[in-house]
Amino acid sequence: MGTINGYASSKVEDFRWWRRIMNKFVMMDALLVGHSVIDTEHAGIIGIINDMVDAVQDRDLELCEAKWLQLQEAINQHFMNEEVIMADLYYVEKQHIQAHRKIVTDLDAIGKKCITIEDWGHCMENALHRIVDNILNHDLGFSKHLTGIKYKDY
Repeated sequence: MGTINGYASSKVEDFRWWRRIMNKFVMMDALLVGHSVIDTEHAGIIGIINDMVDAVQDRDLELCEAKWLQLQEAINQHFMNEEVIMADLYYVEKQHIQAHRKIVTDLDAIGKKCITIEDWGHCMENALHRIVDNILNHDLGFSKHLTGIKYKDY
């Protein structure tokens, strides 16, 4: 008997552990930036990741791949939109934009390595961590800027 992510498993193909450790992510108010377009896109990206949780739990490799491609498209579009919005509101943070580029590059490389359902589970978790990290380390700085300029659109 081996272990997968610290959970006992009689064989690598035993994916019941996914049901115990993979929960859907809920977009909490603390992660809202305060710009309706950005917050809506963040929620959409999280929704795609949550769809991947379902696909992994259902052991649906085809759906995992489709959702990964959808995730990459959504992230690329979101980063383009976010960068235009930030520039329009006079928020230029080179590290933020560099972080976007790194996420896109990293997720592309990670996705190319996914073959098994376990791989897709790890890809999905990795993507979620990178996205939440980006929100916490970069987007919330933009949120402070929006507060500082008294920006309100909802």
